[in-house]
Amino acid sequence: MKKTFMVLLVAAALLIAFVGCTPAASTEPTVTPTEIVTQEPTPTPTPTPAPLPDAKSLINAASEKMAGITGIDLSFDAVTIIKAGDSEIVTKTGIHMLMPDITASVPEASVESTGSFFGNETKVSYYFSPDGKIYCDDGETKYVTQGTIGDAGVIPDIDISSDMVEFSDSIFAKATVSALDGGYRINIALSAEDISTLMDEMKEFIEQMGIGESDFEEFSMALVIDGNGYLTKASAIAKITAEQDGSQYTADVAFEIVINNPGQPVTVTPPADLDEYVEYDFGGGEIEF
Repeated sequence: MKKTFMVLLVAAALLIAFVGCTPAASTEPTVTPTEIVTQEPTPTPTPTPAPLPDAKSLINAASEKMAGITGIDLSFDAVTIIKAGDSEIVTKTGIHMLMPDITASVPEASVESTGSFFGNETKVSYYFSPDGKIYCDDGETKYVTQGTIGDAGVIPDIDISSDMVEFSDSIFAKATVSALDGGYRINIALSAEDISTLMDEMKEFIEQMGIGESDFEEFSMALVIDGNGYLTKASAIAKITAEQDGSQYTADVAFEIVINNPGQPVTVTPPADLDEYVEYDFGGGEIEF
């Protein structure tokens, strides 16, 4: 990036020098009084654009910025295509979550979850009250039980605060940065060797996610950072080969996370009919929805 920028500077300097140092016109007349000479205006040199920041500094700054937010309005969409032999399974998952205060010991939140599995469409709405209750509406039954958003397993209990900023320089070297609507877009495409390095660096995160042994054949990701320095979008596409129960399969995975209006207050409106939800006791066991 630095070498390219220097080439642009030299090229711009040569252009300015050429325009500014054009020899003065001769004092000898070059036209007769009856001729009309139209002078073209001297073009104004285009200023050299400011260099774009590097991906590592952008991501580090965005991580610090995101650490300061308390409310979150987040959408997550994923599509997975799994192929094993002649079989193909397509699954789609969507989540929209509102949480006014992520630092609260018992955070209030609402979650809309949609899915498509084997052709079956699902939609479930959750409301997590600040007094430690989970209200669930699956379209057929409305029930309430004791618990928090962590108990429900709607979102994984994972600490990813430092994963992005600890990527090695070899990974950041693969990134390209472009200007986008007052902010920046970061694209990272990794080779098989890069992916192996990334998997080693994110080993703890991968274990938390419950991802087993697999080989990534392709992996690319994109991050969008807005003009205020907040991360507003993260997307990735991957092709994976893996083995399970003696059978080999491939999976094409694509997901996108959108963080809406980061840094702004987030409000949650509880369902109006909470008194109609039926009490349900899981008996202290693990809650599964």
